[in-house]
Amino acid sequence: MSPASASAESATTTVTSQQQDGMLGAKADPCGWFANPGAYYNHCGTGHVVIYVDRWNTSGIKDYEQCVGPGTTYLGGAWPDFQGAWYVGRSC
Repeated sequence: MSPASASAESATTTVTSQQQDGMLGAKADPCGWFANPGAYYNHCGTGHVVIYVDRWNTSGIKDYEQCVGPGTTYLGGAWPDFQGAWYVGRSC
């Protein structure tokens, strides 16, 4: 699946630091995948990178790749539907 279609399918958003302070508290998000209670991926580097999103397939949506930029990106629901996400080693 292409990053563009995965992005549209999962309806992701990138959370700004101001929104993050109000939504998730003032504490900085950890780098990489985390749940709070939804599923998020925080890209702590610069530029845009491709991540692999691991889904349990509870709603018929399979694993996919997605392009994310610096900051915290909301992926959707939470565990157990989202099992994790990680950097795949390339930019987008």
